[in-house]
Amino acid sequence: MGYLARRTYRLVFADEVYDGLEVDVTSPSLSEYFQMVEARENPDSESFDELLKTLSKNLSRWNLVDETGAPVPVTVDGLSEIDLDILKSILDAWVEVLTGASGPLGRRSSSGEISAESSTPGPGSLSESQLSLLATSSSPPPA
Repeated sequence: MGYLARRTYRLVFADEVYDGLEVDVTSPSLSEYFQMVEARENPDSESFDELLKTLSKNLSRWNLVDETGAPVPVTVDGLSEIDLDILKSILDAWVEVLTGASGPLGRRSSSGEISAESSTPGPGSLSESQLSLLATSSSPPPA
């Protein structure tokens, strides 16, 4: 039996702004990840559309509702209708849980060296919400 090479993460927001928001996302392919980083660093309408498509493809569940209490669909159209701050928070949390670092990472390093301090954040450098994100990631059980 083979192993599914996609990891699922449950992003649990425990901060005062989005307390209770839960979003399940899978890990993107490497090419999707680099497109996502590029779109966040150099936003334009085309890259933003691709970013929404990538997120909707990898988004499997959330508990987001609209003003009437109806569930917001987990689609590109649903993503297009949510508050920009919520979208940015979801994207930031997704990138952080994928990389273990705050904010988007560039494709190249100017020195070529990896700093242990910046690549492995210590417990004191993460907020309660961020620790919750890291603690709730999951992988499929081994076969």
